[in-house]
This record gives sequence, structure tokens and C-alpha cells, in this order.
Amino acid sequence: MQAEATHGVGPVVLSGCADSSHDLQSSSVLVVMNSSMTMGPSGADHKVAVKRLLFSGLTHQPDFRAQRQQVLMEAELNAGLAHPNLVATYAYRFAPLTHSNEVATDWVLLLVCELCSCGSLSNAIPLGSLQRLKGLSQGLSQGLSQLWDSQLQQPRVPQVLTVLGDVAHGMAYLHSRNIMHRDLKPDNVLLQDSPEGVVAKVADLGLGAVLRWQQTHLSNAYAGTPLYMAPEVQQQERSSLAGDVYSFGVLAWELLHGCTVWARLQQM
Repeated sequence: MQAEATHGVGPVVLSGCADSSHDLQSSSVLVVMNSSMTMGPSGADHKVAVKRLLFSGLTHQPDFRAQRQQVLMEAELNAGLAHPNLVATYAYRFAPLTHSNEVATDWVLLLVCELCSCGSLSNAIPLGSLQRLKGLSQGLSQGLSQLWDSQLQQPRVPQVLTVLGDVAHGMAYLHSRNIMHRDLKPDNVLLQDSPEGVVAKVADLGLGAVLRWQQTHLSNAYAGTPLYMAPEVQQQERSSLAGDVYSFGVLAWELLHGCTVWARLQQM
């Protein structure tokens, strides 16, 4: 799977969304503008982010059919969620890009999502400390400087706790629906500016999975980013809601210490 920016794609018309509540009218044209789009079926224009994922495979191959089904399930899962601390998915389209002997070989998944203009938490946790704000946009720089006091070299605890509270609320909503994120990390927490300040939103359910009623875990389920994975996931390939809690703890440690776990391990 490969993620690409949407530069140069040109006008795109999306249809066939998960359900009518997320449907964009068939006449809605989404125009790509620097990895964002402006959509306006009824004059209410607003910018959205567009995530573009490329897949390769032949339609008659069982592996590709299974992958396609998984991709559509993930897209529908994203489109069916609504919470102020989750990045919203408004629409999606999975369509062929190229054909070989009338059989599609390359496919693209377009996800039309809420645009979070302040970047991700990973920008707040560079390799060494939280000081690296030069070169960032003014809004992003101001938002991240609220999390770390560069003079005292310590976190601004109330602001950090606010961000962590946002993440916790988003994750609690997922867990209330028996959804495991399985890849919670700073890269997958986006920041949005608001009149009340920076709001954190959990993003990217590409590795997400749903537990059935009274199911406690998934076996043979190695998924995630190693430094943020719970021991039972790495050693026993056992995924559960508790694994997300572990990942949240690592994320909190990094925000409060002003460095990544990897950077600290390198210093030991």
C-alpha cells in the first residue's frame, strides 16, 4: 500500500459513498488544491483533505479480492464514525486506474476527510526535544509552542493534559464501539485550530479492527508501529483494546518528556 499527495490529480467527482448521510451529490466536483479540496454542492464551500492510496493487483486474484473487501470495510468504518476528537471522513471512492487486457491492475482509494491545518503531534516531538518550531507555519508554531516551554525546557502541563484529554475522548468513543485503532502514535493525532485553542483529533484507522460482541482480543494479529505496540502484540500477536491504552501511555510519555522514546533509548 502506498500513500501519495493529491497534487496534480485534477478535478474529481466522488459518488457511491458509505451511506446517504455522507454522500456528496453527484454534481459535486471536488477540485484538488495543494492536498486539499474545496467542495460546494450547495454553496457551503469548505476545504477538506484528500488521502490517496494506491493498490496493485488483478481483479480475479483471491488475494486482491480480499484486500479490496478489507479496504472498503475500512473506508465504511471511517465514514460511519462521528466525534469531535476524530478526523471526520466525508466520502470515499475506490476505482480502477489502469487496465491490462480489460482487467484492472492498479486501483486508487480516495478518502475525503476533515482538513486539520495544524499538522500532527509528531511535529511537536522531534528527535531530540519539542523546541524545533522554526520553519513551521505561524499557526502550527503557536499551537505547538503552547505544549512546551522552550525557556524552562519543560512541558506546559495543563496544555499537554488538554491534548491528551482530546485523544482519550476520541479513543474512548472508538472503544465504546469495540473498535481497536492498533496504530495510535503522534503521527496519527492531528491538530486543528479553533477559537478555544488547538484541538487534537485521532486519525488513520487503516489498521483498525472491530471486536465482535464479548470478543476480548484478536489472535495472530501483529499490527502497529513497534515502539508504540504493547508487549503482548509484539510477542504474542494478540491485539486488544488494552493495546491502544499502552500506545496512549507511550504518546503521553513523549509529550511530557519532550522527546521520542526512540531518542531516549539511543541515549541509554
